[in-house]
Amino acid sequence: MSHDTPAPAPPSEEPKAKPKWRVLGGIGAIVALTLAVLGIIAATHGTAKQGSASGTATTGDPAPGSTPGSGTGSGGSASTGPGVHISSKAEASAGSTVLTHPSIRLAPAADRAAAASVLTADDAHYGQDLATGESLVGRPGFAAWAARTLGDTQNQADFAKADSRFTASDEPPALNTWRADNGYAVAALRQFAKDAAGPASTVASRTDAANTTTYLNDADQIAKQVDTGK
Repeated sequence: MSHDTPAPAPPSEEPKAKPKWRVLGGIGAIVALTLAVLGIIAATHGTAKQGSASGTATTGDPAPGSTPGSGTGSGGSASTGPGVHISSKAEASAGSTVLTHPSIRLAPAADRAAAASVLTADDAHYGQDLATGESLVGRPGFAAWAARTLGDTQNQADFAKADSRFTASDEPPALNTWRADNGYAVAALRQFAKDAAGPASTVASRTDAANTTTYLNDADQIAKQVDTGK
């Protein structure tokens, strides 16, 4: 009788150790997820802070350098787009505002009035000269008038007379502005004397006459500023 030899029991299977790269990969994923969450929280906080600051700038005191009332209220500008916006009140007064250099002091009223009178009379002189020239276009007397006009330097003498009323510290800035406008008027008048030398007026001569009148009117307005010391 043979005895069967019992088969040896299979060795117990021990759990295999997980590869190190899997462990490290899991830790990396956790760290990445944590950083992503922290990033979302920081972004949300920053957006909320920015919105709060924007709300404060809109509803609180005006930002430095801004003009009070320049928003969309009743006294502000209607435009809300980017750029510089002037309120309606500032826009209305912009044309009448004249800046004076802080080192310029006001000259005596009598000197300002006397200088302004000289400048206004000079403008009137050239205005009358233009009227005379226009009446002589195509007539024998025009050539003699043109010769006198082309040699007329009264504006230079009148400027020197007005300027003598002031010192370097009280001369109104408008005095030199008058000199420029009046000079343009005289130059246009001399051009008229050349362009209107024919038998009749031309487009060029009429343009010269219009320019002369425009510049003389401007000079007259500036003479008033000299009177006020601006």
